[in-house]
Amino acid sequence: MIKPNDEKKNIKILVVGAGLSGATIARLLTDEGYGSVSVIEKKRFPGGLCITRFNQDGIPYEPFGARTFHTNKEHVKDFVLRFDKFNGYTHYKGMIINNQLLPFPMTKAAIDTLPEKNQIYEEIANRPKVVDQTNFETAAISIVGKTLYKYFIENYSSRMWGCDPKDLTADWAPKRLEFRENGQTECFLNQWQGLPKHGYSYLIEKMLEGIAVQY
Repeated sequence: MIKPNDEKKNIKILVVGAGLSGATIARLLTDEGYGSVSVIEKKRFPGGLCITRFNQDGIPYEPFGARTFHTNKEHVKDFVLRFDKFNGYTHYKGMIINNQLLPFPMTKAAIDTLPEKNQIYEEIANRPKVVDQTNFETAAISIVGKTLYKYFIENYSSRMWGCDPKDLTADWAPKRLEFRENGQTECFLNQWQGLPKHGYSYLIEKMLEGIAVQY
């Protein structure tokens, strides 16, 4: 419920975390007229895992991995464009399988190059209608079959998270894994995507301008 402006000014709000979500919430509440919005962050910088740093040659990089911004929502695009321009970057991923670079998400064209393609298509045809939510491994196999799981997902997940995929929750599997028959190889299919031209740290710092942040 939207409160009258004079009531908003008297409400004190503390946002925990100066990552992209926390900074967005703090900015929106401030724009909405709340007079006392502050942020507390345990690190010594804003951004959380979504930060940009520059190497000795001035080349930007993201220490915690690439974070391509992508959306189909016009109001989300308009919001972030208040704080920086974006470069229109389109993100692609690939994996070297059998000494060849194959796209990820997995595509029909890529599967046709694999010796087990008939087995893979049989597994895809026999996938359960409901994803097995026991753990990440069972969910992934439910979505792409056991052979593609072994090729594309098992080793990557183990190295990324430092544990057996069976010890991971199933939550992210339906959001991250898919088999594409339309040949599209870009990672995200949203209408608008890119990277902030001055980096995520700049974007978030601009978002937090005028808001008290305690590190």
